[in-house]
Formats: sequence, C-alpha cells, structure tokens
Amino acid sequence: MLPVKCYSSSKLSDEAPKQVINKTLILFEDVDTVFDEDRGFISTILKIAETTRWPIILTSNKKDPALPHLLDQLVLDFKYPSSGELLSHVGMICKSEGVDVTAPQLKYLINACLGDIRRTTMLLQFWYQGKQEY
Repeated sequence: MLPVKCYSSSKLSDEAPKQVINKTLILFEDVDTVFDEDRGFISTILKIAETTRWPIILTSNKKDPALPHLLDQLVLDFKYPSSGELLSHVGMICKSEGVDVTAPQLKYLINACLGDIRRTTMLLQFWYQGKQEY
C-alpha cells in the first residue's frame, strides 16, 4: 500500500496534521453515478467549493470521473483488496456482529459484489437485517 499524503493549506506533506481543530467536511459519494436529472450537481459543487472553508471529498469508482479540473485537488487511488483479504475482513465484521455465516456464503457474496468493499458490506447488512425480520 502506498503512503497517504496529507493535504493542508494548498501544500502536500508527508506529516499528519498535529492538531485537528475542525472535524467537519463535506462528502459526496459516488460522483461518477450522477444522473441527467442532476445537471446542476457539478456547478453546485463548484459554488460550494468557492464559499466553504471545509474540505470537500468526492468519491468515485471510476479512475477519472467527468469532473472539472478547476478545483485544487488531491487524488488518492485505492486498489480493490484480494478476495482473500476481503473474505478475512468481512469474516471479522460478521464475527464481531455475531452473524453466523459460512465462508462459502461469504465467498459467494464477495463474487456477486465483484470485490467491491462497500457493496459487499452493504449487501451483507441488507441480508442480515432481512434475515432478522423473519
């Protein structure tokens, strides 16, 4: 895994900030899935970026989402974990939550979600909550 750089005051640094005063940020997830009905989405992000003092984080599953390069930005690329790593991670989640599930069931779930961590954990949560209702 590559070291993560910290972005602060338009400077890139290897050091983590010494003190965090304001823990507020603006998070937009899955910006690569913006629909035609959301035409003003990008312009709204640009307006917010001009006026806010909080950091804005945009997540995407695509390497290069169709976003303007007008923003000062730091791009962090993450790689999908191996199936074994994800199986171990999801297994630990299930164990800590008291979910009784077999390794083959988890492997099936991971394959169905194409190794996507968020999709796998969300589907696992959905499945478990549905199981609790019956």
